[in-house]
Amino acid sequence: MCKDRGGKKQKGAAHTRICKEFKERTGLIIDQPRHGTGNSNSGNTARRFFADPDRAAEITGVNKELIVGFSQIWQMLTSSSTKVPPMFFNKFAFETAQLYVSLYPWYFMPPSVQKMLLHGATVMQHFLLLIGQYSEEAT
Repeated sequence: MCKDRGGKKQKGAAHTRICKEFKERTGLIIDQPRHGTGNSNSGNTARRFFADPDRAAEITGVNKELIVGFSQIWQMLTSSSTKVPPMFFNKFAFETAQLYVSLYPWYFMPPSVQKMLLHGATVMQHFLLLIGQYSEEAT
Protein backbone atom coordinates (compact mmCIF):
# COMPACT_ATOMS: atom_id res chain seq x y z
CA MET A 1 0.00 0.00 0.00
CA CYS A 2 1.06 3.51 -0.70
CA LYS A 3 2.13 5.61 2.25
CA ASP A 4 -0.65 7.90 3.53
CA ARG A 5 0.67 11.46 3.80
CA GLY A 6 -1.75 12.32 6.60
CA GLY A 7 -4.26 15.10 6.52
CA LYS A 8 -7.81 14.62 5.47
CA LYS A 9 -9.09 11.09 4.90
CA GLN A 10 -10.18 11.98 1.37
CA LYS A 11 -6.69 13.19 0.40
CA GLY A 12 -5.11 10.07 1.88
CA ALA A 13 -7.59 7.83 0.07
CA ALA A 14 -6.93 9.58 -3.26
CA HIS A 15 -3.17 9.28 -2.76
CA THR A 16 -3.49 5.57 -2.00
CA ARG A 17 -5.79 4.99 -4.99
CA ILE A 18 -3.43 6.82 -7.37
CA CYS A 19 -0.37 4.91 -6.17
CA LYS A 20 -2.21 1.59 -6.40
CA GLU A 21 -3.60 2.34 -9.86
CA PHE A 22 -0.18 3.34 -11.24
CA LYS A 23 1.34 0.13 -9.90
CA GLU A 24 -1.45 -2.06 -11.27
CA ARG A 25 -1.80 -0.40 -14.67
CA THR A 26 1.78 0.60 -15.45
CA GLY A 27 4.03 -1.16 -12.93
CA LEU A 28 5.17 2.29 -11.78
CA ILE A 29 5.87 2.55 -8.06
CA ILE A 30 5.23 6.09 -6.84
CA ASP A 31 6.12 7.73 -3.52
CA GLN A 32 7.49 4.66 -1.76
CA PRO A 33 10.51 4.76 0.56
CA ARG A 34 13.65 3.01 -0.64
CA HIS A 35 16.11 1.97 1.99
CA GLY A 36 19.27 4.03 1.75
CA THR A 37 18.26 5.85 -1.45
CA GLY A 38 15.37 8.15 -0.50
CA ASN A 39 12.19 7.18 -2.26
CA SER A 40 10.87 5.84 -5.55
CA ASN A 41 10.36 9.34 -7.00
CA SER A 42 13.33 9.52 -9.34
CA GLY A 43 14.16 10.67 -12.84
CA ASN A 44 13.15 7.24 -14.15
CA THR A 45 9.79 7.55 -12.39
CA ALA A 46 9.27 11.00 -13.91
CA ARG A 47 10.21 9.76 -17.40
CA ARG A 48 7.70 6.91 -17.17
CA PHE A 49 4.98 9.15 -15.71
CA PHE A 50 5.39 11.81 -18.41
CA ALA A 51 5.73 9.26 -21.24
CA ASP A 52 1.96 8.68 -21.28
CA PRO A 53 0.20 11.93 -20.35
CA ASP A 54 -3.21 10.51 -21.29
CA ARG A 55 -2.88 7.69 -18.77
CA ALA A 56 -1.31 9.98 -16.14
CA ALA A 57 -4.25 12.38 -16.49
CA GLU A 58 -6.76 9.55 -16.36
CA ILE A 59 -5.28 8.06 -13.19
CA THR A 60 -4.55 11.30 -11.32
CA GLY A 61 -7.46 13.40 -12.51
CA VAL A 62 -5.00 16.21 -13.31
CA ASN A 63 -5.54 18.13 -16.54
CA LYS A 64 -3.58 16.55 -19.42
CA GLU A 65 -2.42 19.94 -20.77
CA LEU A 66 -0.91 20.75 -17.37
CA ILE A 67 0.86 17.36 -17.25
CA VAL A 68 2.27 17.98 -20.74
CA GLY A 69 3.42 21.46 -19.68
CA PHE A 70 5.22 20.09 -16.63
CA SER A 71 6.73 17.35 -18.78
CA GLN A 72 8.19 19.90 -21.17
CA ILE A 73 9.51 22.04 -18.32
CA TRP A 74 11.09 18.96 -16.73
CA GLN A 75 12.74 18.09 -20.06
CA MET A 76 14.09 21.63 -20.42
CA LEU A 77 15.51 21.61 -16.90
CA THR A 78 17.04 18.14 -17.11
CA SER A 79 18.54 18.50 -20.57
CA SER A 80 22.29 18.06 -20.57
CA SER A 81 22.66 18.72 -24.29
CA THR A 82 20.24 21.49 -25.33
CA LYS A 83 20.45 25.09 -24.14
CA VAL A 84 16.99 26.57 -23.61
CA PRO A 85 16.84 30.35 -23.96
CA PRO A 86 15.90 31.68 -20.50
CA MET A 87 13.29 34.07 -21.93
CA PHE A 88 11.56 31.17 -23.73
CA PHE A 89 11.62 29.12 -20.54
CA ASN A 90 10.31 32.08 -18.53
CA LYS A 91 7.33 32.60 -20.87
CA PHE A 92 6.47 28.89 -21.06
CA ALA A 93 6.85 28.34 -17.31
CA PHE A 94 4.74 31.41 -16.50
CA GLU A 95 1.97 30.21 -18.84
CA THR A 96 2.10 26.81 -17.12
CA ALA A 97 1.84 28.51 -13.73
CA GLN A 98 -1.18 30.48 -14.94
CA LEU A 99 -2.82 27.27 -16.17
CA TYR A 100 -2.15 25.60 -12.81
CA VAL A 101 -3.72 28.49 -10.87
CA SER A 102 -6.71 28.75 -13.21
CA LEU A 103 -7.45 25.01 -13.01
CA TYR A 104 -6.65 24.42 -9.35
CA PRO A 105 -7.05 27.68 -7.39
CA TRP A 106 -8.11 25.65 -4.34
CA TYR A 107 -4.79 23.74 -4.18
CA PHE A 108 -1.78 25.75 -3.07
CA MET A 109 1.24 25.59 -5.34
CA PRO A 110 4.12 23.87 -3.51
CA PRO A 111 7.05 26.27 -2.96
CA SER A 112 9.46 24.15 -5.01
CA VAL A 113 7.06 24.22 -7.99
CA GLN A 114 6.53 27.97 -7.60
CA LYS A 115 10.30 28.58 -7.53
CA MET A 116 10.82 26.45 -10.64
CA LEU A 117 8.00 28.09 -12.60
CA LEU A 118 8.55 31.69 -11.57
CA HIS A 119 12.33 31.82 -11.02
CA GLY A 120 13.74 28.99 -13.15
CA ALA A 121 14.83 31.29 -15.96
CA THR A 122 16.78 33.49 -13.54
CA VAL A 123 18.55 30.44 -12.16
CA MET A 124 19.34 29.24 -15.70
CA GLN A 125 21.07 32.55 -16.48
CA HIS A 126 23.50 32.15 -13.58
CA PHE A 127 24.72 28.61 -14.28
CA LEU A 128 27.83 28.09 -16.38
CA LEU A 129 26.65 24.69 -17.60
CA LEU A 130 23.24 23.45 -18.62
CA ILE A 131 21.18 22.68 -15.52
CA GLY A 132 20.84 19.03 -16.56
CA GLN A 133 24.64 18.68 -16.47
CA TYR A 134 24.60 19.29 -12.72
CA SER A 135 22.39 16.23 -12.17
CA GLU A 136 23.73 12.88 -11.06
CA GLU A 137 21.78 11.48 -14.03
CA ALA A 138 23.63 13.61 -16.61
CA THR A 139 25.13 11.68 -19.48
